[in-house]
Amino acid sequence: MNWLDKIVEKWNWLKDKVRPVWNVIKKIFSVIGTIFRIIWKTIYGLRGILISAPVAAAAIVVAAWGREKLPEVVQITHVIIDRDAEDALFGLFVMTTEQITRDVALFVPLVLTAFCLVMTILSKKPLYPWLISVFTLCLPIVMYFLNTYPM
Repeated sequence: MNWLDKIVEKWNWLKDKVRPVWNVIKKIFSVIGTIFRIIWKTIYGLRGILISAPVAAAAIVVAAWGREKLPEVVQITHVIIDRDAEDALFGLFVMTTEQITRDVALFVPLVLTAFCLVMTILSKKPLYPWLISVFTLCLPIVMYFLNTYPM
């Protein structure tokens, strides 16, 4: 038996010893991969609910905060298009103000947020309605600052 045959024999002996351990390791990693795949599919399937829950909780907190902080009558300033107004900016836009009650100022953004959260849960692409719900959630806060520090 020459030296090359001895090396091949040792190599085959080592393969026979390592192969069962390697098969067990492959099986363990396969099971771990399957578990991670199941967890990921579950999280992906519930992504609408998972990203909507914090926004829904924040909406309730913002509504309670707005109930305490907003004045009884909230002034809203907006721009309208009026082609015949004399004091119009650039002859087209007129800035007007209206007053609404605190309940309307809180209820309308809260309903918009709830609608967007329902659309988030039902949508295949939940990030778009979720972003709109976050924006509508900020409306009572913006109204508070505009009524506290008028322009």
